[in-house]
Amino acid sequence: MALIKAKGYHVGSVWEQPVAWGESDSFRHINNVHYARYAESGRIRFMEQMALDTKGPQGVKDLLAGQGIGLILKKLTINYRRPVVYPDTLLIAQKPHTLEPTAFSHTTLFYSLAHNKPVATAESVCVWYDYERFCKTEGPTEMVEWLQRCMDKTDS
Repeated sequence: MALIKAKGYHVGSVWEQPVAWGESDSFRHINNVHYARYAESGRIRFMEQMALDTKGPQGVKDLLAGQGIGLILKKLTINYRRPVVYPDTLLIAQKPHTLEPTAFSHTTLFYSLAHNKPVATAESVCVWYDYERFCKTEGPTEMVEWLQRCMDKTDS
């Protein structure tokens, strides 16, 4: 966890992902398709923390139910650094780095407890979305400010 914090990732929303034996492919490592799901779980955990910190428990419920303004994934690119094999547990951490009025970008770190080092990273773009009007929109001020505070901690 020290490396995750030192590299500026949001420690409060780290997702612990046990690797399942059934996720292995014929090459005996975890098939790369599972990393997208791991990234999704980590991203949702990060969004839940943002909603909880800015809007409380009801904000989390609204976010997960697609009520009001939420986020949708626009783009995901994964960079694999080393194979992961069962058994292992990955720590999935998020670090926002680019903020725009209707979107933000962030890096996802996949940290292996078995290797004791990063095994992959991902770059994502999330778009603010108004689920009532079915269109892209600007992010809620308190959530945008929360993301900015996360970014400010990374820069320091």
